[in-house]
Amino acid sequence: MIRFASLLEIPEALQLLLENSEHNGLDLRIFQYPVTRVVRSENGNGADAYMAVQTVPMLESIGYTRSLEPERRKAVALEMVDFVEQEARKGGMGEVYFVSSDPKTDARAMKERGFEPVTAFRKRLT
Repeated sequence: MIRFASLLEIPEALQLLLENSEHNGLDLRIFQYPVTRVVRSENGNGADAYMAVQTVPMLESIGYTRSLEPERRKAVALEMVDFVEQEARKGGMGEVYFVSSDPKTDARAMKERGFEPVTAFRKRLT
C-alpha cells in the first residue's frame, strides 16, 4: 500500500533517506518547505520505503514580441523569473526548476541567479 507518511513516521523516513543519501542526493533543506510531503510504501508488516516529494514551479518556455530589443529580452526574462520565485515562496515552495533545451541559454547567467545544474527526467502525464 502507498500513502503519505504520518508525522510519527517521519523520524524513520529521515533515517532511511539519510542511509541512502549517497544514491539520492538528499538535501535536508526540503523538509523546511511547507509543500514537502513524504510518501510511504508498506507491506502490512511495516514500511518498505519512503520518498520525499515536493511541489515546484517549472520554468518552461518564453515567447518574446518580435520588436523587443535583445537587452530588454534579458531583463524581461529575469523579471519573470523573479516573479515566479516570489510566488513560489508565498506558496511554501523552496525551489524553482528551469528546463532549457536551447544551447544558447546563458548557463553562466543562470548560475549567477542561483540556479545549479541537476540531472532531471520528465514524464508527461497527458
